[in-house]
Amino acid sequence: MKKSFLIADSGGTKTDWCYIDPSDNKSFFSTSSYHPNLMNEDWMDANRAFWKKYSLIENLEVHFYGSGCFKEANQLIVKNVFHNWGFDQVFIESDILAAGRACFGDEDGWIGILGTGSVLAEIENKKIKQIYGGLGSLAGDEGSGFYFGKLLIAKYLKNEFSLNTTIEIESLIDKKNLFDIKIEESSAKNFIANLSRVLSGTISQEIKQLHIENIELFFDKYLPYNIENQSICFVGSYAHNTREIIEEYLEKRHLTLGKIIIKPIVLLSEYTVKSTF
Repeated sequence: MKKSFLIADSGGTKTDWCYIDPSDNKSFFSTSSYHPNLMNEDWMDANRAFWKKYSLIENLEVHFYGSGCFKEANQLIVKNVFHNWGFDQVFIESDILAAGRACFGDEDGWIGILGTGSVLAEIENKKIKQIYGGLGSLAGDEGSGFYFGKLLIAKYLKNEFSLNTTIEIESLIDKKNLFDIKIEESSAKNFIANLSRVLSGTISQEIKQLHIENIELFFDKYLPYNIENQSICFVGSYAHNTREIIEEYLEKRHLTLGKIIIKPIVLLSEYTVKSTF
């Protein structure tokens, strides 16, 4: 009997899924984040009905790549949730490995994730050799969409933008939301991370300078100074939107920019099918 696959790439804001049936037909869909920190009893019960039809499919493998799943303890949390929902064959890996597999398959390489959160990693022999950053929104995440949002809100609330830039920001974002936001509240995370997307079309040089500051903070803090003549690939919408800034920085360090993929799920689904036969 041919296998079916349920593949997930879960970040800090949402999860991209691909279901592949025995005839290799693919169905893509998205849900909210499936971070292990969210997976309590109430959350598990609330999502049970959604996965009922998939749990009944014979010879189905779940390949889940998630933020926070580098730690074995968190892998076990996610695996137990899927087992509780009725899935038997469940494989859990970090979303960092998903990014690497989408960009360069089983080859060695450097991978960065710049989305809601941020992390840089070296992958060697199909495993994560070393992680740089990935400290989360409270301890770091420089270079991420969330960190850009924090920089923007702080500068806005201190009235440090020019009048033209302030008007442009307020034409795109509800002024009340900017003043009411409390950065430390988890409920505000999606709003803050989404600011970089909302302002992606701005022509303000002050906003561009914030992106430069954000990217340089990431590299200055986490990119080792003993690497050279390397190509670094990136995954994430924020990386895609700041491509020119990333490329300029890497050139200064005598490094090159490899692929930038917004969503790894398509290439990840292709990799999973090939590697499991």
